[in-house]
Amino acid sequence: QSGRSVQGSAQGGMSFGSQASTQALIDLLERTGPATVIVHSAEGATGFELARQRPELIETLVAVEPVGCPETESQVFNGTEFVAVYGDYVQERGQTGRKQACETTIELIDENGGNADMVSLPDIGIEGNSHLLMQGENNEEIAEIIMERLED
Repeated sequence: QSGRSVQGSAQGGMSFGSQASTQALIDLLERTGPATVIVHSAEGATGFELARQRPELIETLVAVEPVGCPETESQVFNGTEFVAVYGDYVQERGQTGRKQACETTIELIDENGGNADMVSLPDIGIEGNSHLLMQGENNEEIAEIIMERLED
């Protein structure tokens, strides 16, 4: 059972990441020291589990259209800055629940004195991205926006 994900009932998707993936990230960060961790899609659950288990190893967790954003106070992580990144076509790609779950996570973190934010690319005029986001024509612009958020 240690290498499998547990499916949750939250609209965000999985509630816990694969223990093998989570442990691999823990092992890496124990060797390299705290870092900014970027997770995408299904690996969002792994990033959230890492943040819950070992928040001291993550300076900022950046989640690009992730699965598994915590939606309850007991699941949410503390001590780690969080940035969610969403492109357009969220409704068409069936990711409305994921985005809403991340909005809930951000509210919970903020309510508990943490630092969380969402980058909604269409809201700032960046459109035309697939679910892979930064592999499109405007990847440099998206990377710069994320870097600016991290510096803030």
